[in-house]
Amino acid sequence: MKLRSTIALGLVLCAVGLSGCVRISHTTQASEPVKRVYLASELPSQTVQLPLNLARAQVLSLMNMQRMANGRPPMVMDSTLTRVAQNYANDMERRNFFSHTNPDGLDFGRRIRKAGVTQRKVSENLGKGQRTPERIVEAWMESVGHRMNLLARNNRIVGIGRSNDNRWVAVFSGG
Repeated sequence: MKLRSTIALGLVLCAVGLSGCVRISHTTQASEPVKRVYLASELPSQTVQLPLNLARAQVLSLMNMQRMANGRPPMVMDSTLTRVAQNYANDMERRNFFSHTNPDGLDFGRRIRKAGVTQRKVSENLGKGQRTPERIVEAWMESVGHRMNLLARNNRIVGIGRSNDNRWVAVFSGG
């Protein structure tokens, strides 16, 4: 429950902070006032999946909220790590497997080097079936190994991928 409150507070603070970044030249009036704002996790199960870029941004924001709550610096999205994470999420869906080692026998370390990542310290979180950014971050925070990767002090950059069937990949590095 505390995690949900922290997440909700963080999303509200982000929205308030971002509202000052946009200058509106004219005002318009909505035909009906907004009655309620929903978190993605509160939406019905048949709800359409969030667009990938929005899901990535929310996962990053939620991970950074957890990092800040634990005295860690925020991470930034890295395009190379994102490409690697997305390719692996798609590969797991296409070949119907879920593992840090692919069906060809390549483990995470060998896969990441083959993809051209040159950072020495890298780690990977996987998740399967979580439909929302809130759920995947909650799942990672509840798993000792995934939590360690997410909160590692030296991790400064991250790439996030999600397949159409909700296989999630986060690749972390110190940059």
